[in-house]
Amino acid sequence: MNQTVSRCRKVMLVALAGLFLFIGAQSSAQAEYLGETDVKSLQKMIAESKGTPVLVSFWASWCPPCRREVPVLKSLRDELTEEQLKIVSISLDQSRDDAKKFVAEQKMNYPAYAGGMDFVEEYEISGIPRVLIFDAKGKLAADHTGFSTEEDFRASVMKHVQGASK
Repeated sequence: MNQTVSRCRKVMLVALAGLFLFIGAQSSAQAEYLGETDVKSLQKMIAESKGTPVLVSFWASWCPPCRREVPVLKSLRDELTEEQLKIVSISLDQSRDDAKKFVAEQKMNYPAYAGGMDFVEEYEISGIPRVLIFDAKGKLAADHTGFSTEEDFRASVMKHVQGASK
């Protein structure tokens, strides 16, 4: 009888450990750094998202305004479904390790990629954070450089989300 109880306890401990590992993996998946991307891949993703607005945020780990923007993007991701708004972030850090660390520290809950000079050239990026909002038809609808206030930023984003649902 004691062996049976002991065996049951071991099974329960293994099951609980597995559950905690699964929960931990789910949390870390939210802050997943997805590797490198390029302009063509981003444009393809935007084209495939027709019917849904797409917000693209260009940032760097060393940028204070970028750090202020992340919590707003996280709250938008929590409030809106993927069908209402796709959010994609692209790091312009030279160091991929710095970008990965930033994504993990900030616990981003939206996809994060590493970008290169092709983005800077294609979208004429002269300052960050730079946010491009593409409407539900895939057309550039808003272009923000810098981060002023959460209220202004949210209002701009929500205008395009609400416009897509009409």
